Amino acid sequence: PLPPSPPPPRAPAVLLSSGPFQLSRGNELASGLSLTTSFSLSFTITPNTTRGEWSNIVHVTNGDNCCSYGSRVPAVWFFGGTRTLYVVDGQPGRGNDEVCGWYERPTLDMGVTHRIEILNTPDSTTLLVDG
Repeated sequence: PLPPSPPPPRAPAVLLSSGPFQLSRGNELASGLSLTTSFSLSFTITPNTTRGEWSNIVHVTNGDNCCSYGSRVPAVWFFGGTRTLYVVDGQPGRGNDEVCGWYERPTLDMGVTHRIEILNTPDSTTLLVDG
């Protein structure tokens, strides 16, 4: 078997917040960003509870919620009642393209700080958790 492919190269960083940022409904961290087809998005998160409904963590968008190209580049949620990540990255023709398959979706540990990184190239999207 062939060795696994290395992750895509990391894009230059744009700092959006220099300290802790409390997630809350409708709390916009930044606007007017321009993403190229190669970028990385990273953040740390410490899940302290679960909610019965889907919980949006980050949603980079052109203004639409779903499912045109640019409406989720990327977007990250917890499935309702869980700490399992649902990560999508819109591709041309597939605006709601899931990054992980059903059995590959990571579940984060309660009360543990995790580093999430999404690496995007024109050909692929890679999700790293604590990697």
